[in-house]
Amino acid sequence: MLPIIPVYDKNNFGGYGYGDEATARTFGTNPIGSEDLMITTTENLRIRGNVYATLDISKSLQYKVNMGYETNLDNRKYLRKEGNFTLNQAYTPSARYEKKSKFVSSLIENTLTFKKVLGKHDINAVAGNSYQNIYYEMIAAEKKNLVRVGSHYFDVIDAGTTDPNAYGNISESALLSYFGRLNYVFDEKYLFSATFRYDGSSKFAKGNKWGFFPSVSAGWRLSKEKFFKVPWISDLKLRYSHGTLGNANIGDWDYVAVMNPFPVAVFGDDQHVETGMTQVKLVNRDLKWEKQTQQNFGMDISFVDNKLQFNVEYFISTTKDVLTPMPILMTTGNSGGNPYVNAASLRNKGVELTGTWREKRGDFSYSISANFTRLRNEVLEFGYGKVEQYTNLTKTEIGKPLAMFYLVTTDGIFQNEAEVLAHKNSEGVVIQPNAKPGDIRYNDVNDDGKINNDDREICGNPWPKFEVGLNGQVSYKDFDFSFTVWAGCIQRCCQLDGRFRRQYQPFVRVQAMDP
Repeated sequence: MLPIIPVYDKNNFGGYGYGDEATARTFGTNPIGSEDLMITTTENLRIRGNVYATLDISKSLQYKVNMGYETNLDNRKYLRKEGNFTLNQAYTPSARYEKKSKFVSSLIENTLTFKKVLGKHDINAVAGNSYQNIYYEMIAAEKKNLVRVGSHYFDVIDAGTTDPNAYGNISESALLSYFGRLNYVFDEKYLFSATFRYDGSSKFAKGNKWGFFPSVSAGWRLSKEKFFKVPWISDLKLRYSHGTLGNANIGDWDYVAVMNPFPVAVFGDDQHVETGMTQVKLVNRDLKWEKQTQQNFGMDISFVDNKLQFNVEYFISTTKDVLTPMPILMTTGNSGGNPYVNAASLRNKGVELTGTWREKRGDFSYSISANFTRLRNEVLEFGYGKVEQYTNLTKTEIGKPLAMFYLVTTDGIFQNEAEVLAHKNSEGVVIQPNAKPGDIRYNDVNDDGKINNDDREICGNPWPKFEVGLNGQVSYKDFDFSFTVWAGCIQRCCQLDGRFRRQYQPFVRVQAMDP
């Protein structure tokens, strides 16, 4: 708000100052007015906790049951009084809105743990199952033009006299899992681990609910071998892992057709009215688990009594059957949003280096860690016969990184009228005849003598060449301090600016350049 605008103005609708077209034209909002004319209150009750019990069946075998519960009760109320708090604001009637929601998450886990050391053999095994249920319900109602006495509004929904509106929904999902893990160490030198998960989700149709996700890993601690005689190396280990993870991050009912009670028709001799149902969203009943398979090759090495440690990691990750919304033609009758499909396949591979120095002196301890990451991603396929995909600002092609910047590029700014007339295509056509000195000069990529959507080109990579980070922690008795620093280097930069002349919309001004 401009300082010349008073907080209160009895001549304005609602009694608050917000300027005028003649002396104080502004789009600012009167904060006192908005707080008084729009009142929102929220009440929230959250309960979260878990209980567990253990039973030692033998010295090596233990049973554990764990139960968790979380609930969240939310009540939001909104009162809108009549009045304006900004210039040229459209009339809004008084209204009362209220929304109540309930969230409940319950979990039960049963596990058996076996631990045994037999000479040089160290065995640790876990088997169990878990069940998690998530439930959410919401109901909301609204009415407008509230009854009032003077400046007092009756702030209950039933005090509204027009435009009644009520709606609500229920959502529920469940996940049933069976899992196991085996860790085996021989002579502190040879390490082996195997895990599995067998998950069933209610988010998929019958026949696709279950997914199996195994993983294995192995390690070799060379520093424990008799032939390893390097006194300045405290520890040296090589490791390898290969595993699969599942993802079911979609809506609870995305495989079920959505029906709305919308059309009304007249039937019979008595001309009675029947309400029909309309399917507003097409769905895919063949949805299944998205799977990510990853391989890791690593080395850990330590010096100076393990105070200085370096970790090197090379990874290859392939994601198949990616769960993603698929745009389809509106002529199909689909108007409820794009249906989910298992479409794309992606690959990420890269290397990560980490160095850490850690030391403790009495009550004082500190550590500092630096890391370097280089990542490359590639689209392997889209599915459904697609070879490329566009958004407003990006283009994705098979064999290329995901979401490359795809924009109309520029070549500086016109300095004078002569440069405008000299900006021609190969046939001598002036490309931007309406441009003025100071306007942006766009590249006519297809050489057709005009700037349009066909002149877009790939001009940048949104994925950094590398990322570096720095972490530190200092503690003394009951006091501690930590910090994190991150930096990245973009492969190729696109400088975007939305300020351009109307005749070139909807193109975004882009300056493409190599760093």
